[in-house]
Amino acid sequence: MTDIDLRAIYARYLAALNAREFERMSEFAHETLTFNGEVISRDDYTAEIKAHLDAVDEFAWNLEDIVVEGDRVSVRLRDTGTPVKEWLGLQPTGSRVEFTEFGVYRFREGRVEQMWYLLDFQAIERQLAAGAGTAASTSDRQDQRQGSSSAAGEAEFTAAEAEVLRYEPAELKAPNHNDVRSFVHAWFAAFDHAAEAEFFTTHLDDGDMTFTLDGDALAHDHASFRDWYADALRHIPWDFHSIIEIDIAGNHRTGWTLEFFFRHVGKWLDEPNTSTGRPFNRVLHATWRLEHTGSDFLIRRYDLTIAQNTMPI
Repeated sequence: MTDIDLRAIYARYLAALNAREFERMSEFAHETLTFNGEVISRDDYTAEIKAHLDAVDEFAWNLEDIVVEGDRVSVRLRDTGTPVKEWLGLQPTGSRVEFTEFGVYRFREGRVEQMWYLLDFQAIERQLAAGAGTAASTSDRQDQRQGSSSAAGEAEFTAAEAEVLRYEPAELKAPNHNDVRSFVHAWFAAFDHAAEAEFFTTHLDDGDMTFTLDGDALAHDHASFRDWYADALRHIPWDFHSIIEIDIAGNHRTGWTLEFFFRHVGKWLDEPNTSTGRPFNRVLHATWRLEHTGSDFLIRRYDLTIAQNTMPI
């Protein structure tokens, strides 16, 4: 199937979603598919979409960028709508939201077989919070601390309380989402500066780890990671990682699940340790399973998928 075919199929799929033509889902998705790493039915996938539409009035998907490579389609969407019910754990405030969605789809015989997607949750959260603040400033009430007779005031306090509860630490000195983000940036900065392998193995479980790219195992323990890393250094004299989005769920007691995209650019040497090479530029989707041992972060699962391969290795 050509790139043009998949572009056209995706355009029809998006048009069907925006037109709420769910009876056409069998045209675009297999009866079972992998959705963010979980095998589900097409009906379950449709129900997931309908749940978003039920919570967000006038939800619309707008295509801003699409890259087709073989059986893979990577997209950047601009989504819009007005939440009217609790959505993504956030309370509605009457504000319209506009945010970025990244999606990676793998097709088989013209229909989606695997997909991964990530919403810019922080942008949604900021816009809803700003809407709550605007509603509060215009509502007619005497004392915010004692409550409000207006729906806008109640929405403000509900949203504010939900935000507080989301970040309230179980233990004051326990690692939180900011610590997780700092660790992710430190991890990739270490790659940028060609740190010693020991930095990375300190944060990988020697007996229980998964490290994959597009489903193929890159390493399964410290020894195989060192081999992979040494080979990468022979072929890549320099590279840089720019994190695009990070979505974090969990806490220090349960561990964290991370999903994020990052751009990976650099120079690739076909013949190791030579002076000639070629540039590469790609976007990858990462899924991590992260824990904290009490003294350090430990990555249990590290799955990568190439989302966009503008200048391949």
